[in-house]
Amino acid sequence: MVKNILVIRRDNIGDLVCTTSLFESLRHLFPHATICAYVNTMNAPVLTGNPYIDRVFTYTKSKHRQPGQSLFGLYWQRLCTLIEIKKQRFDTVILANPRPCYHSLKVAKTVGAQRIIGAAIDGEKAITHPFNPDDFFGAHQVEQVHSYLRVFSEPLPVIPPNRVFIQDSSLETVRTRLPNLSPDKAIVGIHISVRRPKSRWSVEKYAELIHLISQHNPQMQFLLFWAPAKADDIRDVGDERRATQLMELCANLPVYPLPTENVEELKAGLSLCESVICSDGGPMHLAAALDKKLLVFFGETPIEHWHPWCQCYEILKPHNAVSESISSQQAFKSYLKLSHD
Repeated sequence: MVKNILVIRRDNIGDLVCTTSLFESLRHLFPHATICAYVNTMNAPVLTGNPYIDRVFTYTKSKHRQPGQSLFGLYWQRLCTLIEIKKQRFDTVILANPRPCYHSLKVAKTVGAQRIIGAAIDGEKAITHPFNPDDFFGAHQVEQVHSYLRVFSEPLPVIPPNRVFIQDSSLETVRTRLPNLSPDKAIVGIHISVRRPKSRWSVEKYAELIHLISQHNPQMQFLLFWAPAKADDIRDVGDERRATQLMELCANLPVYPLPTENVEELKAGLSLCESVICSDGGPMHLAAALDKKLLVFFGETPIEHWHPWCQCYEILKPHNAVSESISSQQAFKSYLKLSHD
């Protein structure tokens, strides 16, 4: 009998968003079970307010430690969390990455789970229900993660939408930062931050697209999102500078800046939008989980595995896999198609 389930997902925001449907299906399969998650502190807000999860355990990656926080303190805190998880006596652990993950398996072994479900690892027998590549169905990350439910149910349950939930306090905070935003006019979200350089679209083209949309619909408002972090590449001007440039290029238009320090703020801001224009990555998956219309620039990321998991989206991916090759006119045509869906 399944009583206590721990789902481990250690990677990025988009990966965890693509796992939210798994939690919902687990709750429907095991309505009386305790269902918990073990995730990192950066992506944990993806699960805030999720009614299908009883508890979220977190750990901090060393690269995310706070100023003044020692490595010893970080690892001590992580050890204390693992001890607390072990006390819960989880009978089932799902390594929710459809690719082999040694670190997640190490956690599962540490907490002493009886049943460990995950991608097979050569020479590793601790995974009681190993999944080889042929055991996963579908090409998309969401489908492959959902495949783990084959251990409990054949046929597989219908996959529900990915969902994220907005806290009233976060929404109120965001609205307070946008006093000039009209509640009666539609909003297009523009998110310029992207981890993969080949997926980045230039500020100049974003500005051209915003002008084209405004000419088409003078009542449209725009929210400009970016993550105000230092660029990893010293040659990169950074998103703070890009955002400033974009605001200058759209100075006569209703474009409102909304830098977001964390996932909670980003979720709340995206929830205000009718549609979102961005590159592939975490913000795209959050917007999809909020059921927003999406226009997305893809670089080298495989579309079949990472496209938005929602009903209404348009993807632009040039043959050379460099998003900058896409013109503002091409993007505008896709936007018009999207807005009429």
